Amino acid sequence: MRAGCRLLSANPRRLALLTCGTGSAPNLTVADIIRTRDGSLVTRREITGRIDAWGSVWIDSFENHGCYHCDSIYYTDWRTGRRVERDPMDDPGGDLDTPHLRPPPEDTGTDSTVAVEGSARLVEHDVRPRDLTSEMLFVRGRRRQTLGRCDGSCVSPSLQAGRAVWIDQRNDRPSTLHEFDARTGRHIRWRMPRLVPVRDEDGYSDIEYEAIRVGRAIVLAAGGVDPRHRISLQLAIRPAK
Repeated sequence: MRAGCRLLSANPRRLALLTCGTGSAPNLTVADIIRTRDGSLVTRREITGRIDAWGSVWIDSFENHGCYHCDSIYYTDWRTGRRVERDPMDDPGGDLDTPHLRPPPEDTGTDSTVAVEGSARLVEHDVRPRDLTSEMLFVRGRRRQTLGRCDGSCVSPSLQAGRAVWIDQRNDRPSTLHEFDARTGRHIRWRMPRLVPVRDEDGYSDIEYEAIRVGRAIVLAAGGVDPRHRISLQLAIRPAK
């Protein structure tokens, strides 16, 4: 492995993706596709932005151009170098293993896609709609993996760098923060203090949790919907493996 490179992930085809900085251009990332059996180089591509995921055809990357909402998503065919640029506000996602970036299937009456990254989706499935019980599913192609059940509300879902995060928020008992790593299968749960309504001059107002992604870290914010309420922040510490 070259100095300054890190392993993003390997696939069942015995290929691995190494990401390396270019040094001179901070918005470019060098992607080295290597064979895991002997470390030989298959191809090398310069990718615009931060690489988030890759498949048998496409590399998915993201770039911010230095201003609010000035973002771009790039799909680069790592075999040919062909690149497709999309606006994050309009990008439906795509299957990184298909030549035409096949979009994910449309939601059904009981399934709602709450986050998308490349060919992977985080889907909330209504188990019992009447009492708001739902399940969080990790979907890639035809594979559907149940990650957990929300007996309260599944809030603040996100999918980034192969890590799914959501909160099973409850008002009558402690809530739970979840993180699932799709590359390793590791599922971490953090038990959080019970939400207590805040009394203000207008009466009682509910407190809500929000999981904020800051790089690989997760910051848990607790505060009211009223902007006058104080907000508390807490860093979620992952336990040792």
